[in-house]
Amino acid sequence: MNIAENELRLTNKRLEEISSELGYQDVANFSKAFSQLKGITPGAFRKKYGIKKAR
Repeated sequence: MNIAENELRLTNKRLEEISSELGYQDVANFSKAFSQLKGITPGAFRKKYGIKKAR
């Protein structure tokens, strides 16, 4: 999940791509595992800690 955290923080890759790279069959399984370990969904994690878009 450390790799997932880095990908969510530092890239704009889609969740599907990240979960596939980490060996998950689908995004739902990845999201559930991430949420259980980190206490936050991947989308919420990215929103809070990810790359900020220039305005």
